[in-house]
Amino acid sequence: MAPEMIEGKAYDNSVDIWSLGILLYEMLHGYPPYKQKIEINSKSTNTQIIFEEYVQEDAREFINAMLAVDPSKRLTALELFTYPWMKRMNKKKVKIHQR
Repeated sequence: MAPEMIEGKAYDNSVDIWSLGILLYEMLHGYPPYKQKIEINSKSTNTQIIFEEYVQEDAREFINAMLAVDPSKRLTALELFTYPWMKRMNKKKVKIHQR
């Protein structure tokens, strides 16, 4: 859950952006960004996330922008689709691995 939900504060649809950031991290790594319960408070400017070496810098920036602790600093839904990493992914033909 987004920090503002955990703290019992009012929230808006930016909590969905937080969730997308968590999901994208998990898709790229195979595990969640937080291996243990962490304490996030509103005085923090961002969370401390460790990325594997193979995750490209623009993907890291994209995820960090979605996981900004301050909801007003998170990407908006429109910004998600116009972010450079998303534009690059949209141009690639991504192979789907089937078993």
